[in-house]
Amino acid sequence: MLRNEVYLGRLGEVANTHEAIIDADMFSKVSAIVDERRTRPPGRRAKEGDLFLLRKLLRCVRCDRLMTTSSSRALPDPARPTFKKKKKKKEEEKLPPRYYRCRGKNACAGSQVSAEAIEQRVLSWLKLPPEGISPEAHAVLTKCSHIWAVLFPENVLSLIAELIWEVQWDGPNDDFTVVLDEIAISQLYESLRGGDPS
Repeated sequence: MLRNEVYLGRLGEVANTHEAIIDADMFSKVSAIVDERRTRPPGRRAKEGDLFLLRKLLRCVRCDRLMTTSSSRALPDPARPTFKKKKKKKEEEKLPPRYYRCRGKNACAGSQVSAEAIEQRVLSWLKLPPEGISPEAHAVLTKCSHIWAVLFPENVLSLIAELIWEVQWDGPNDDFTVVLDEIAISQLYESLRGGDPS
């Protein structure tokens, strides 16, 4: 929001399309402050082989902490004898359930969420960008919407890490808010345009 040039009276590359609500000097000062406070370069690099698409991106809105990841599979009790049972091939390949959890001093009630469920909801949001986001973000997400289905998992992970600053999870209301990385979006938008002013 702090880098959206719509507030300067611009739409894309076209200036003076409507009345500005902030002057260019103030906009530049705010951009400089945001740059000074940035704790990492735009876009995050995902770890290869990571099963969690939203690791270090999902934040609990109740306590404002990043949510941790968890996966588990029931292990057999070593004290009990086990009988060899033929497993179906699909059962052997099935991954353990994955979750994101609030793990603060006092974990927030209702903050655990199925990783698969929230990841699919966020992917759907990215594939069908909502109204109300910046024109640049809408253009980038619309362009990306055509490639999600053909990306390898590690590329999905990298693209999510590039596009998203954080996802705010409101467990009690079963709702989320995606906060895009506006600097990365702006850079992607410029590279998509390829210098074409239209």
